[in-house]
Parts: sequence; C-alpha cells; structure tokens
Amino acid sequence: MNVKNSSLYEAGKSYVIAAIDLLNQNPDDRFDKSEWSDSFAVGFILSHDKLKQLSEYKKCQEVLEEDSILASQLNMMIGVETGGHISPDIDTLMVRLPNLGVYGNTLKFNAEHFDREYKNFEDAFYNNKIRYEVIVPVTGHLFSRPLKLSPTLEICLVIRNDLTPVNSEEIANDPYLGKSVWAIRAQYELPKIIGGSKKYDSHQAKKNDKCQEDANNLIEKLISCLRLYGVSNVFPEANIHRTSSLLFSRSHLFPVKFAPSIQPRLIFDKAYSENFIEFWKNFEFAVNNYPAISIAAKRLSYSYERHDLEDNIIDLSIAAEALFLSNGSEKTELSYRLKLHAALFLGEDDIEMRKRVFDDMGLAYNLRSAIAHGGEPDNVIKKIERSEIPILGEDYKLEQFISRIRHYLIETILKMINLAVLNREARDHSKKLIDWNNLVLGIKETKIN
Repeated sequence: MNVKNSSLYEAGKSYVIAAIDLLNQNPDDRFDKSEWSDSFAVGFILSHDKLKQLSEYKKCQEVLEEDSILASQLNMMIGVETGGHISPDIDTLMVRLPNLGVYGNTLKFNAEHFDREYKNFEDAFYNNKIRYEVIVPVTGHLFSRPLKLSPTLEICLVIRNDLTPVNSEEIANDPYLGKSVWAIRAQYELPKIIGGSKKYDSHQAKKNDKCQEDANNLIEKLISCLRLYGVSNVFPEANIHRTSSLLFSRSHLFPVKFAPSIQPRLIFDKAYSENFIEFWKNFEFAVNNYPAISIAAKRLSYSYERHDLEDNIIDLSIAAEALFLSNGSEKTELSYRLKLHAALFLGEDDIEMRKRVFDDMGLAYNLRSAIAHGGEPDNVIKKIERSEIPILGEDYKLEQFISRIRHYLIETILKMINLAVLNREARDHSKKLIDWNNLVLGIKETKIN
C-alpha cells in the first residue's frame, strides 16, 4: 500500500494487532466488558496501563515522535477558521490508534479496514486541509448496491449506530451489521489552522460557509434527481457534517425538512441502479447549464416535503413558471402563456391531451394566485373538485389534481433534460431549450423524444 510513512504504517499495524489481542484477553480484571458500553474504544482506554507495557506500543510511539510533521500537531490547537480544539497528546493518540483495526462489533483485527483507516489517519496530519464528510441517512428506497456518482459523492450503506460507510457485501456477510441504512455521502475540505494565534479571517470564514452550503446544495440536488427518477419517497433523516480523523473531531448537524410518517419502501434492481448513474450525469449537466431546469427540479422536490396542500401548489406553480415562461421577456398574460406552452409542449399532436393540460394548468395557476395574493382559494378548489372524476375517492379530489400537475412537471423536466443532452452532444450549450414562439406557430426545430 502506498503510504507517506512506511515505518509508521508497519509499527502502527503491529501495535494495533497486539492491542486487540491484549483486549481480547481482558487482562485488567478491575473492569468488566459490560462497562465498555458496547464500544471497544472504552476498553482500550481502560486498559491503557497494560497497553503501555507492550513492546509494540513503545516502538510505535517512537516512530510517531520521530515524524516531525505528526509530532508538531500533537497537543496543539487545530481547527478551521470557524473553530477548533486541542488535538490529542501522544498518550491519547496511542490509546485511540487500536480502533483503526477494529471493524463493526467484532474485536478482531481487520486488515482491509486498517489500511483504509490508516490512510485517513495520515491524510489528517499530512494534508494542509481538514476533510469533512457529509452523511445524510435517507428513508424509503433500497438500491441493489452502493453507487459511486463522483469521487466525492455516493449513495452508500451505513451502519445506523455510528454511520460508518460499508459495502453491501460486508453487511451481507456480517450478522452484526444488519441494522444498516442507505445514505448519501459527500466530502469537502477546509483549510487547516495549526495554533491559536492566527488573526480571525472573516473572508476565509465566509468561504468555509460557502463550502458547507455547496455540499448541502449538492445533497439537495441529488435528492431532486432521485425523485425525478422515480424514487419519490426518498426523504433525509439527518444531515451531518463531520470530520473523520483522529486529529480534529467535529460534528455539525443541519436541520432537515418535513418527511411523512408512513413511507413505502422501494427496491430497485441492478439495471435500475446502474442506469441511475447515467441519469445523474445528464441531470447534473442540465441543472448546471439551464437555470429553468434547476429551479423547476428544486421546487418539484420541495413539493414532496410539504404537508400543506397550499404550499404544495405554490412550489409546483413556481416550477411551472420556470419551465413554461422561460426565455421570455413579456410580463403580460402570464397565465395564458403558461397553460398554452404547457399544452403544446406536453400534448404535442394529441388535441384531447392539449385541452386537458391547458385547463389543468390554468386552474393550478389560478389556485396559486389566490393563495399568494390573498384571494379566495376555496372558490378555485371547488371548481377543481367539480371538474375532477374521483379515482382516489371523493375526499381526495384536490390531492388527485395536484398529483396530476406534478406528473406534468416531471414529464416536462425529463423532456427538457433530454433536450439539454442533445444540445451537449451538438456542442451547443448556449442554445435555448425551447423557442416558445416557434412552438406556438408550429415550427419544429428539435424533435422531443
């Protein structure tokens, strides 16, 4: 394995193996395993005096102290512009190191886990930045395997009690890891500050906040993409930003939005999971290059998180305006142009479909206006309910209508993503997705698949 300090790697590995063996023997009869609180880390702390007697302990400590980069960052104020704390001293670090070799709930040296964690350990000391990981456990779906979407973004399985990423094969083969959950995992880095005398840099602090905000936006974008792809019931349970090193440990919990109390669990086969990776690439290109798609996808996703139907229709209407009134400077007849564009774009040559979309989008716009401008939404709702054929039941006519509007918008966004991909393949990113005047006049420039 390629490491920066091979002597420390070998000494550390020998020490970790010896420490795990020692703990397995439970040499300190003052403490029972029941006092470890299900954490082997506590066991290592309680057995520190015994660990110090190991020859492997002494050798590892010597190598650590000989490394000037590592030694200079022990028992020091370490952090980022927005805060920090004192890093561990040599004794504290030595008692933490054995955890690099312990995987899951089994007190047994795991070589693969050690190699992975040792590289993270070196990265914490040798890197001039501190790496954060963002873990967002999500509900409602189950992929056939973890999906790597980019070097810093993935959909993976995590152990629920400590949110440690693992792969599906590891969980399948380990009975102790059955309590797992799917999560979105991202990473970013912030400049490391060593020592506490540096003057506060508000500009850097603002840049740090921007990195966190970008990470949260990326998570939000991926959730929007999943919902467009059919994973309509994916909801974040938490949004945790944390460092994963032994040098600087910090965790920041961001709030998450509303999630329904009852959610069906979907299972996706291998092909579905594989195809999502390609869809994500196309989605990311489209939202990064066409603001209308970005706004619409975000607002469509928000609508799944609203428990209030009025808020629901507001989000869907904002999405509709972004899609069907894009590239236009005119500010008059918004309602008419919106429902006309929607009817022509979605109905194509189907006259009945055009009329249905035209009428539906008109009612949706009127309902949104009544809610937003202090009108009388009850009158519009009654009109909607009179025109609805009950499928879900008499009491669910409005929900049925809103669901149909959402379906129109999903179909529109998917079509526009397809057009964005066609523009990319033609190497013309600046081309407008839709020339609404040409569409109204019946001039077809690009075939909509």
